[in-house]
Amino acid sequence: AMGRQFLDLVADPEDRDKVRVAFGSAGQTPVEMPLRLRDGSAFVAEISTVSAGRAGSSVLIRDITERHNAEDALRRAYEYRRLTLESAEMGAWDYRFESGEVYWDQRCRQMWGVQEGDQISYDTAIDRIHPEDRTVVDAAVQRAIDGGGGGAYHQEFRVMWPDGTIRWVASHGRVFFRNESGRRRAVRFIGANSDITERKRAEAASRRNMERLEILASTAADLLQAGDPRGLVSSIC
Repeated sequence: AMGRQFLDLVADPEDRDKVRVAFGSAGQTPVEMPLRLRDGSAFVAEISTVSAGRAGSSVLIRDITERHNAEDALRRAYEYRRLTLESAEMGAWDYRFESGEVYWDQRCRQMWGVQEGDQISYDTAIDRIHPEDRTVVDAAVQRAIDGGGGGAYHQEFRVMWPDGTIRWVASHGRVFFRNESGRRRAVRFIGANSDITERKRAEAASRRNMERLEILASTAADLLQAGDPRGLVSSIC
């Protein structure tokens, strides 16, 4: 770069105006852009300017390529996760114990019958679970937080909406821990839910059909043993 104009080092000509703005606004937010190396390749730079009075400005350049690549990879991972959940019709949730933050995405809220702007807490979630399932779910959550099963959590339960609608939900998650002074402390609980109402209805219908068949088979056996073929035909019809 020695002996060259700084703007000649900017990899993308469209970024040159950003450089001019950065040079004229010392002390403001740093500007990020690719700069060109001697061999023609580029790296991501963070450019900051510090006023030097009448002498002009000092320009500080920091190579943030690794950080930029890590952030880009993280964004891709989040996008991949979002698309995966959408394709599987699943809703995501995230509890952060240190800050008390609770996050549910839109699909997860829909499963619970929770409005978009409503505040969510652990108590809110538990209160929406059917009374017959509530104790079991709460115990499973506490067991995961205590480290049971490596922090894994898997439950199927009923959710009651404010209007009385009942939906079945399958919930899967894992608690993440941090070691502090030789002790392991839960810091985050991440997971996903899926609506399994139709599956549960199909299973219930299948059980009812099996029960009817068992009753019919038992009745038929009794009628055959009694020598009543007419009764057998009647029971089948």
